[in-house]
Amino acid sequence: MFRKILIGVLIFIVLLMGAILAVQYFISEDLPEGKRGPAAEELCDKMFKAVGREAWDSTAFARWTFRDAHHYVWNKNEHLVRVKWDEFTVYLYPETKEGRAFVFESELSGEDKEDKIQTAWDYFNNDSFWLIAPLKARDPGTIRELVQTDRGPALKVTYSSGGTTPGDTYLWHLDKDGKPQSWQMWVQIIPIGGLEFTWENWVATRTGVMIALDHEAEGFSVPLSGVDFAMTLSDLHVQDSLLVK
Repeated sequence: MFRKILIGVLIFIVLLMGAILAVQYFISEDLPEGKRGPAAEELCDKMFKAVGREAWDSTAFARWTFRDAHHYVWNKNEHLVRVKWDEFTVYLYPETKEGRAFVFESELSGEDKEDKIQTAWDYFNNDSFWLIAPLKARDPGTIRELVQTDRGPALKVTYSSGGTTPGDTYLWHLDKDGKPQSWQMWVQIIPIGGLEFTWENWVATRTGVMIALDHEAEGFSVPLSGVDFAMTLSDLHVQDSLLVK
């Protein structure tokens, strides 16, 4: 009986690996080559202007919800973010991975605290990227290249360091004004190279930053909701003494 179960598991693993290899072979795209230099930087500047990079630099607070599951309030000036999911709340300093963690109203300590801080850090890295990725094309450790595609010039951005998965690469397809229409992804956590998500349903926040609320791929969506940027916490209708010093 055990031998039959083992054989069944092995067959399942082989079939799964075969399916993954087939997807990679027939669907995956190779990472395109690009060219660094002034033309790539000019296209990056155009994208920054289209999404309001200067407005983002002066924005003090941001609030949003990722896929109706992770809820954020970000105090940019203090480099502090509140992350809520399920029954957990974490006050996180992303740059140092320090903070405080709560389950309902009870503060956690020890390994439980560290585990929730790590989870919040992973969530924030991913979920804030879907919020403001166009504004992060010149983060430290990034490499920008111009790629000529059949849809026109595209901006290739590689993150050589930082975040949860350094080495990931994104190809931005822009409209004539520089606003992102979609991106293709070559990332460690997705076995399909060049998977494309739309960036659509753009809205202007009160501070002037443009945000895409919807991101769609075949059979998968990444929606953002409750997006609001402001200069003061009270403008977000949030009262939380742990979010301000």
